[in-house]
Amino acid sequence: MIQGKGEQTINQTVNGRIYKCAECDKFHVNYKNLSFSFAQEEYENFQNYMRKLDVNYWAQQNEHRSGERKIMIPINHKNLILSFRTDEIDEIKALLADHTGRKPRFQLLKTRNFEFQISDN
Repeated sequence: MIQGKGEQTINQTVNGRIYKCAECDKFHVNYKNLSFSFAQEEYENFQNYMRKLDVNYWAQQNEHRSGERKIMIPINHKNLILSFRTDEIDEIKALLADHTGRKPRFQLLKTRNFEFQISDN
């Protein structure tokens, strides 16, 4: 995996990555097309918010809404709400889980060496 200077990857999934930047001392959370930058306390607050988010409740509350993403997360902007499917929230929660001292649930993808034979057909 390619990392920039001073980046420490905290966790990674197929669709997301969390890393801490040594230069700005912030946690960067990237998930699909979303990017967040948090100071330590903000990052911990976001982790706690996502951990406590009742996915089933919000999916049921928004079942009448069109579209496949029923979990709505308001942010501090009057015209913007983040919306997710249940499986996306599950992956974000796994991405944000505290993995201190243990392996993440989603392992980093690793390359493999394959031996190939060329056919003369």
